[in-house]
Amino acid sequence: LIDFKAAFLNGILKQKINMLLHKEIAELFIKYDPSWKQYQRENGSILVQLDKALYGTKEAAQAWNMQITKFIITQLGFKQSTHDRCLFYYNNDNIKCYIGLHVDDMLVIHNDKVFFNKMFNTIDTTYPECTMQSGNKLRYLGCELNINKDYSITLSQNDYIEKCAIQYKIDSTTTNPVYSDLLNPSNDDNPFDDIHSYMSLIMKLLYITTHTRTDISFIVSYLTRKNTCPNKRDYQQGIRCLKYLKSTPYIHKVFRGISDKVITSYTDASNNIHPDARSQSAFAIYVHSNSSPIYDKSTIQKCHARGSTEAEIVAMDDCVLKTVRIKNL
Repeated sequence: LIDFKAAFLNGILKQKINMLLHKEIAELFIKYDPSWKQYQRENGSILVQLDKALYGTKEAAQAWNMQITKFIITQLGFKQSTHDRCLFYYNNDNIKCYIGLHVDDMLVIHNDKVFFNKMFNTIDTTYPECTMQSGNKLRYLGCELNINKDYSITLSQNDYIEKCAIQYKIDSTTTNPVYSDLLNPSNDDNPFDDIHSYMSLIMKLLYITTHTRTDISFIVSYLTRKNTCPNKRDYQQGIRCLKYLKSTPYIHKVFRGISDKVITSYTDASNNIHPDARSQSAFAIYVHSNSSPIYDKSTIQKCHARGSTEAEIVAMDDCVLKTVRIKNL
């Protein structure tokens, strides 16, 4: 796992972008280099043109992505996947290496240590501020990634969940993550005024369910729809989810090698269960019968199904699209 420090500052801008340095900042530049005094305006500010990307500019992320992509292809000799633009692969002379790029984090999987060391030296020469993690235990995107003795991979977020539990002062536990009246519209009579706190809690739960805890995905999917008008029961439901997560640290994702070339997908739908009469879709995609799904989703349907059969078809359509994409990968 390679982390690029201050990655966006490496991006080369193609557009002309000007930035106004206010008086206080301008004085610091002049103190460092008195020649800047000639560019100071009457109000003390200085107008500058950016040569490279800067955090906060809209173009920074794209400029960095374009640069690191070009570097991986031209300098490291990798090919870019046509199905996932953040996936790169090298397959030559029995050497296999894969790169997964997520903003400024690069996850590398390889079967040749000599090749990897040479590759990292090239990266370190170009980006000397980068750092590397290696071994059977890694921390990646807020997750703990463990490679077990049987070569299976365990993905969990116990440390992050514990951190959230401490923040919200969770001192009790529960084995059931949902209240029985979750979908009861009558609860809307008691609005929760602190919308910022509610959204902060739901975003944390969404981050957890997206990465490792699919078992609360339906609840979180419902709670995200209440961001602009939550009630007190919705907030209590979010706290209950945290209590459940803290009570079940043994639940995590386990991935094993592909046993065959068959991809198995399961899909289901619940018709007309939401107050606006929309349905809920859910599906899971597996590449190993004794493994966690490599992709799963639970979400409200965008259209109004006219019956349970149509709701099932809508869910199946979404599942098939994702299954084909994974098959192509």
